[in-house]
Amino acid sequence: MGRIGKISAWGMSDDERHLWSEEDEEFVVVTRGGKPSRFFRDEDEIAHCMMSFIACVNPATGDISRKTSELSWKFPNDRERPDEYLTFFEPNTVYRIIGRRHRTCDYIYPLETLEEMDPETAAVKYPPLRKVLEDYRKVQTLQSQVFGQIALNKEMNWYEGEGNWCGERIRFSFEVEDVRNVRRAMKRTERIFAKAEALDRKMRKAAARELTELADEWQDSDDDDCDEDDEKERPAMTREEFARRLRPSEIAIDPYGEFVFYYEDDNLFFGHAVSVSVSERGSVQQVQMEG
Repeated sequence: MGRIGKISAWGMSDDERHLWSEEDEEFVVVTRGGKPSRFFRDEDEIAHCMMSFIACVNPATGDISRKTSELSWKFPNDRERPDEYLTFFEPNTVYRIIGRRHRTCDYIYPLETLEEMDPETAAVKYPPLRKVLEDYRKVQTLQSQVFGQIALNKEMNWYEGEGNWCGERIRFSFEVEDVRNVRRAMKRTERIFAKAEALDRKMRKAAARELTELADEWQDSDDDDCDEDDEKERPAMTREEFARRLRPSEIAIDPYGEFVFYYEDDNLFFGHAVSVSVSERGSVQQVQMEG
């Protein structure tokens, strides 16, 4: 059960304050699967906390937004109770809260929780939520002609499965902002896999262009650690060798069709994955060695 009552005082700094409404409002939000997350900036002792929600209702007007967004708030980092931020919201639950809107996106800064409800109770009390909750239950699993069954990972807030990528079995995941678009996102994923061979060639070429020299340096450092008796002259690594050694691992697709593809490195970087970010139109945006 989440916590009823004050969540945190208004905690925005002067340079952030203009991004948020000055008016406190009442909202009813439906949280997604998974617990709240947090991060810290620099040496800040204040935790920046986030909790995803799939829908938001204005109780006064009945207006509803079905766009997935975030509750975003600040909370002091208590070293004696480091997990206290996890107690504010539970997954797959409905909350009536007081908060403030972000001016440029759909984030809400929650100040106080007034009420916690299970989805069935909330659907009766707030009729606009009924269709949202019904749709959400319908798409727990999907059936694809290409992939077979695709399941909703409630903890990670994405759909996941496995597919064939250039003869290799890899994992995939895709996100949606609105559950009504989930089948469209599934079809987009199928289209990406249908172009696997062309995309794979493009991504390997980009990765080799960006990382072959770095991989060569890593291999040299490993050679430096060898005994002199075992040391042999190693030819410089070529881009062709680098590209050939990459092993497809998984792909993560965002709600807009952009994706990050991960390759296992065949010990080029001693176990660190290689990631390639690709735009919705199929152009490579970034290549990096992870970790």
